[in-house]
Amino acid sequence: ASGEPISATAVGDLTIHGVTNRVELALQGQLVDGRVVVVGSTVIVLADYDIEQPSSIAVLSVSEEGTMEMQLVFVRA
Repeated sequence: ASGEPISATAVGDLTIHGVTNRVELALQGQLVDGRVVVVGSTVIVLADYDIEQPSSIAVLSVSEEGTMEMQLVFVRA
C-alpha cells in the first residue's frame, strides 16, 4: 500500500572537499509498498566548497553550481 506524500525541509551541515557549510534540503517522503522512501535535493555552489570550475579545451562549459540529489529507502528490520 502507498501513503500520501509529505514534504519537509531538513537543515544540517554538509562537508565537501573539506569545507563545511549549512544547507537546507527540500525533502519529500512517502510510504511505498511497506517502505518509506525519502528523496531530496539542494543546490551546491562549487565556490562555496573551494572547488574550481573545471576548464579544458574538451569541455565547452561547466556551471558554477549543481544540484545534489539523494534518495533514502527505509525498511523494517
